[in-house]
Amino acid sequence: MTRARSPEGALTKRCTCTDPDTGKRLGGRCPKLRRPGGGSWHPTHGVWGYQLELPIRPTQPRRQLRRSGFDDRDAATAELRHARALLDLAAGDPHLAIEVGDLLHACRPGTPLPDRDAIAARIRAGVPASVPTTTGEYLTTWLEGRRGLAEKTLRGYSDHIRQYLIPHLGKIPIQNLRTSHIEAMFTAIGRQQDTIRAARASTDPEIRAKVKGVRPMEAASIQRLYATLRKALNDAVIRAKLIPTNPALGIELPTARRPKARVWTAKAVEHWQATGKRPSTAAAVWDHGWSSRLRRRV
Repeated sequence: MTRARSPEGALTKRCTCTDPDTGKRLGGRCPKLRRPGGGSWHPTHGVWGYQLELPIRPTQPRRQLRRSGFDDRDAATAELRHARALLDLAAGDPHLAIEVGDLLHACRPGTPLPDRDAIAARIRAGVPASVPTTTGEYLTTWLEGRRGLAEKTLRGYSDHIRQYLIPHLGKIPIQNLRTSHIEAMFTAIGRQQDTIRAARASTDPEIRAKVKGVRPMEAASIQRLYATLRKALNDAVIRAKLIPTNPALGIELPTARRPKARVWTAKAVEHWQATGKRPSTAAAVWDHGWSSRLRRRV
């Protein structure tokens, strides 16, 4: 394999050309990887990669972090340095170095390496660096730690986590949770609520029966769901040190507006007494004078 040695690991360059006699890939042995005459690297032929030795346990076989597919040497070098920076977080602790090595070894090809600052925060907080915490696992643990809250608040958190947050976000590692995931969740919830409203307004009794007793979420309920997620992720940043920033910040949702209050004027009261119909479905407040007079009549 053709390599360019680096003090932080080994850079590699290889291609998919095959041997005309055997049909096997040449990989790093392809003569086209370098310019004619065996000089510098060819600028377009082949792709760059790297390999890095990872710490092992006493009975564990040798293992390496191998990544390829980089268009240029600089990109491969940058990620190799990123991997080394993660290993350097162990600061001489062999057990911690193995944990970080486990984390790197578990990275799938094509996925980004873990964020260094996020892993450093986990180490400072005493959280195992190699154990990926899913968003669902974190939310469940977070809810269990909410003590001293009003029963209604706790029930609201529980309903939000069980009915919406875990089904939409639960399987995503919390370190990989992004704003785009949260936006997609609210988009999906919005479409679901539109479907419920359409079914409730349908002229088909069978369709209406499917959503009987199901009330669509209004803007105020969506805002409360968002507040639960924002609070939980704020704690993941500040208390648990699992993530460097809150991906829920900056999400734009429909504004929840309270209905405008309507004063019960003399005319409105007379209409209500004559017909038994309220003048509006909006929230109403009594005019103090008419309120006292009506009580005297009763």
